[in-house]
Amino acid sequence: MSEQCPVCLEDLNRPTVCENTKGGVVSTILVALKDDVDHWPSKKAPILRNGLADHIETEDGDNMTMKSGKRFFKIEIKKNSAELKYTLQGESGSRSFKSSLQIYSPALRAKLLGFMAATANQEMVILCQTANKDWHMLGDADEGCEYESGEATSGKAGTDAHGADLTFYTDTAAPTIYKGTTKNLLSVGTMATIAMGSESSVTSSGATLSATVTENDTPVDSVGFRYKKEGASVWTNAPVDDFTPEVPFTKAITDLDDSTDYIYYAYMVLGGREVRTAEYSFTTES
Repeated sequence: MSEQCPVCLEDLNRPTVCENTKGGVVSTILVALKDDVDHWPSKKAPILRNGLADHIETEDGDNMTMKSGKRFFKIEIKKNSAELKYTLQGESGSRSFKSSLQIYSPALRAKLLGFMAATANQEMVILCQTANKDWHMLGDADEGCEYESGEATSGKAGTDAHGADLTFYTDTAAPTIYKGTTKNLLSVGTMATIAMGSESSVTSSGATLSATVTENDTPVDSVGFRYKKEGASVWTNAPVDDFTPEVPFTKAITDLDDSTDYIYYAYMVLGGREVRTAEYSFTTES
């Protein structure tokens, strides 16, 4: 059993003895085109910040997701040949950060040159993990990450290093630590979809609603319905406890007023994000 750190200091006056102070970037860099990202994780709202790390960390559980058929790809780098830097820039009162990542990928492979050609004029998003296991994200929904420089060489002699020396950069208000999962980012998958069925068993005081979630590669956390009287501002939530992909799930809602028009929709939550169907309506019996 590993010994737990007895003290966790928020102040930066000194490192604790149990803190991992090893430097470097681990050997796999994850890269995607900015336009291929479907959902960007959000940072904590200023009013909710309780600690220093809250200024740069994304919300826990708010996972980045990719558009259907898109994914991150990985670049393997040589050990001890990558460096991540954050540099303050600008004048007092309007300072920002220049985030840069320099990597060396060994061997002059066709795939490596193909990557350089395909991304030469593209905005990207890059995830790289430091030795303390934090995932740093370069690029976001507002501004992607681009090449600052790139050089690929075969070397002159058999003992020369051959490969590509690449540097990426982005300008940002603050660095970003990605707190979501990277598990599904490297596989090409389809996003879940949700489709409304129809209302049934409509009476003067109730109705049964139905909807269906498709098979998908992104786990769905929860599903349900929301409904309200037509013209009302407040929705009533009606979650559904269990569901099976491709099989309609239903919810019986009660305590409705007779001879009243109701608006409703189905929803699902996946990767911390809610997806809704269009709105539908029915009228209770008199």
